[in-house]
Amino acid sequence: MDDLVITLPCGFTSKYKEIFDKEGKFPCPACMSHMISAQCCVNMTKNKLVINQTRLDLKRQDMSERVKTLEDYKTDPSFYIDEYYSELRNQIDLRREEIKLTMNKKIDDYYENLLETINKQRESKLNEFRENIGKMSAYKVDDFKILNNLHVNSQLDSINETIKNLDEKINFIDKTIAILTENSLVLNKSKVNWDIGKIFGELETRKEVNYFQNNGILVEIKNQTEATFQLLIDDFSQFKQGKIIDIHSKQFRVQNFLWFIRARSIQQNNGQMDLEFCLQCLSVNDKSDELSANVNAELRLLHTSDYDKNLVFQIGNFLKYKNKFASYSQLITLDELDDPAKGFYNILNDSITLEVWSHGNKVF
Repeated sequence: MDDLVITLPCGFTSKYKEIFDKEGKFPCPACMSHMISAQCCVNMTKNKLVINQTRLDLKRQDMSERVKTLEDYKTDPSFYIDEYYSELRNQIDLRREEIKLTMNKKIDDYYENLLETINKQRESKLNEFRENIGKMSAYKVDDFKILNNLHVNSQLDSINETIKNLDEKINFIDKTIAILTENSLVLNKSKVNWDIGKIFGELETRKEVNYFQNNGILVEIKNQTEATFQLLIDDFSQFKQGKIIDIHSKQFRVQNFLWFIRARSIQQNNGQMDLEFCLQCLSVNDKSDELSANVNAELRLLHTSDYDKNLVFQIGNFLKYKNKFASYSQLITLDELDDPAKGFYNILNDSITLEVWSHGNKVF
C-alpha cells in the first residue's frame, strides 16, 4: 500500500506513503506550487478506485492464504485440535498434583495442630489432678466422727457441720476424678460443602484477541520468508491482576509454517508478576514427534509514541522441541510495563502491543 501511486490535484503523481503520513495541509510533493491534504486526495474518484482496487487485491491475497491454511487443517483436523487440548490436559494434570500437594500439607499441618492442642490439655489436666491429689492426701473418713458425749444440740450442730464438710470433700473428689474421665474437647466436624471448582479452577472461554489489517494491527508477509505481526493486549489491567493469564494471536502462515505470538502472566516465587512474551512455530507438514527450528527474529515491546524506543529482544537460536512446537520466550517484569516513563503502556486504551519481525527462519 505504501508504494501505491496516487494522482495529485495538479495531475502529477506521488506514492501513497508520501501523502498519508502527513497531517493537515502540506506542499504538493510533486510540483511544490500549491497546498494539498490527504483528505482531498482521497476524495478524488480516480484515487478512490485505485485504493479500493488495491484493498480488494490484498483481500483476495489474504483469502487465498486462508484457504491454503484451511486445506492444511482439513487434512488432519484431529491433529491440530489435539495440539491445543493436550496442552490444556497437561495444565489440568499439573493443577491436580499441585492441589494434592498443597491440600495434603495443609491437612497434615492442621492435624498436627489439633494433636498439639490435645497434648497440651492432657498435660494440664494431669498437673491439675496431681495437685488435687496432694490436697486430699490427709483425707480420712474417721476424721468425720461425732462425739457422743456432747449435748444433743451440740451433736446436731456438729453433725450438720460434718455433713457439709463431707459434701465439699465428695464434690472435690468427684471433680478430681472428672479431670481424668471427662474430656472438654470434642471434634466438631465441619459441614461446609467444599466448592472444589473454586479451589481447582474452572474452564472458561479464553479471551480472544482479534487481528484485522483495518484497525491498526499490521500483518505483512514479504517474499514468503519475512513476516511482521503483532499481538494487541487490551484490558491489560485485568492481565496484570491475573484475571487473564494466557493470550495468543492467530496463526500466520509463512511457507509451510504457522507462526504466532503468545503472552502469559507468570507469578514468580517472590510474588513478582512477569510477562512471558513467546514466539511459537508449528509445522503444517511435519508429523514427527519433534520439531527443529533455526529462528531469526526480533521480539518487540512497542513504545506508544516513539518506534525507536521499542524494547527489542534479538533471537538467533537453533531450537528443538517435542510436540511440533518451537518456541522462544522472553520475560518482562510488569514493573517495566507499568512505568509511565518507559512509554509501553497505553493508559487511555488500557493496552500494550507486542510485535514480532521474523525473517529467514527454517523449520525442519
